[in-house]
Amino acid sequence: MARKKINAGGWIIPMALLIASCGDKQPTPQIIPPTSVAVYTVQEGNASYYDEYPATVTPLNQVDIRPQVAGYITGLFFKDGQHILRGQKLYEIEQHISNPWLI
Repeated sequence: MARKKINAGGWIIPMALLIASCGDKQPTPQIIPPTSVAVYTVQEGNASYYDEYPATVTPLNQVDIRPQVAGYITGLFFKDGQHILRGQKLYEIEQHISNPWLI
């Protein structure tokens, strides 16, 4: 049987080129433009802080006024939210006899 001669140069040169091309490559540096920033001069002063919230205001003390006699109110002598004084007339109730059997 005859042996064939293998040409060593036919596969050694392409393998050497392949191995040489696998080396580390230096990446090309990307040029990044500088970032723009705002510059302010600091000044001393008063700061006022406030927040707005939706809310309902209710009083801490509330007085319910209830009549001790029956009848319809015919006069109102104050306005809602008005400051009143001791002894001030507030209401006027119609004058009628509530129990006719007491006569």
